Amino acid sequence: MLLRLVGVRLSNLLTGHEQIDLYTESQEQYRLYQALDKIRNRFGDQAIKLASTLNIDL
Repeated sequence: MLLRLVGVRLSNLLTGHEQIDLYTESQEQYRLYQALDKIRNRFGDQAIKLASTLNIDL
């Protein structure tokens, strides 16, 4: 039996919305990302957004 391609896919290993660079992120930024993840886990993905993404007419 000949094999041409074997693939491995990993998903949902960690929850979160931000990929953290282990070499440049400060401890404060890491704690901020953890707090954001806790809020999103409790209240949903739309609980925290960037203000620039809101469509508000002033």
